[in-house]
Amino acid sequence: MESTNTVEHRLYNEDWNIAYQRSRMVGLPVHPTCLFAYWFMTDDHRRLCEEHWLCDWSNMPLSICVYDVTGVWFDGHNAPLVRQEIIQPTDTTNWYIHNLVPGRHYVVDLTLERDGERFSLLRSNMVSLPPLAKHGAQPDLKFASPFVTTVQTAGLRISDIASRQDDKGEFPISRYAGQFDGYHLTR
Repeated sequence: MESTNTVEHRLYNEDWNIAYQRSRMVGLPVHPTCLFAYWFMTDDHRRLCEEHWLCDWSNMPLSICVYDVTGVWFDGHNAPLVRQEIIQPTDTTNWYIHNLVPGRHYVVDLTLERDGERFSLLRSNMVSLPPLAKHGAQPDLKFASPFVTTVQTAGLRISDIASRQDDKGEFPISRYAGQFDGYHLTR
């Protein structure tokens, strides 16, 4: 039998050490002006980057780039770069991006910059931020009464009640309407 601490740790593990089989980046909306991105890079992907740029991963000049792709068929180069934030330390695997424009669509890249050129290592899904709610806006809800009290139905069968409609096209109340207040039977 597992100890309670082991079970609790497994259930409430908030580490970001998530093991995927491939490198990936995911973007999620937080609220109308903020998004959250997290990523995972396999050891092979990191090693490949280290060998290609002849640099240890801990010294790589990594950054997060945010592109506004609203109304654009994004090909990696044709959307405006709206934010670039340098990642320190490089072992970070998640990032919040604040002060974005509500109601827009964004793509987040994990990039490396060398000799004035930016190289994308990972790209997120498109993240749609919701528009700002109007101040004081309330949903327009209309509640209908649970019973129509137009016809007395005591002693009628369900087939008799279903065949009767009033001039508004509504069905009459059930035979328990006098005893039922909407939540429980009363006598």
